[in-house]
Amino acid sequence: PFTGVLDHKLYTIRDDGSDLKQITSGDTHDAGPAWSPDGEWIVFTREETLWKTRADGSEPTHLWGQPGEVRVLGVAWSIDSQRIAFLSTSLDMTTSKGTMLRTIKPDGTDTRMVYTLDGVLQGGSLGWSPDSEQIVCHCGFADEERFVLFDVDGEDEPKAPTAPPIVWCHGYWPQWGLFPDE
Repeated sequence: PFTGVLDHKLYTIRDDGSDLKQITSGDTHDAGPAWSPDGEWIVFTREETLWKTRADGSEPTHLWGQPGEVRVLGVAWSIDSQRIAFLSTSLDMTTSKGTMLRTIKPDGTDTRMVYTLDGVLQGGSLGWSPDSEQIVCHCGFADEERFVLFDVDGEDEPKAPTAPPIVWCHGYWPQWGLFPDE
């Protein structure tokens, strides 16, 4: 099944166009869904904070951020399902240090800051390498777009890849279907 956003709610639909189901509800703004590799969970943003829900819409769970204080975008599951990557920006421009690339465990614990990008992103999408050791960010700043490659441990400086691995980003392909032998 695929996930999409309609009227600020998340829906799933089968690839043949059948079985449209609304999986989030309430007076909220839900966006940016990403499936877990096992197909059991969907991580998404709600009121610009990080949430997850089961694929059938049950067990909605707040993972990170407070409404009105942060903006989360660009969520992506690691291939091994052990971590979720996301971008966050403080909405308080007097204290904002830029956009931060973070990872978190799917249960909402062990948030790690990987890197802080200078400037505030206007948009972005993330993808994990097949070995879950690197994250690619397709970053959209006010005046440009670029790809940046990060080591998950945050120790090395980010790189501009010579050939952007856009197929790592869940918006292009289901990540877990690209590398069936790994």
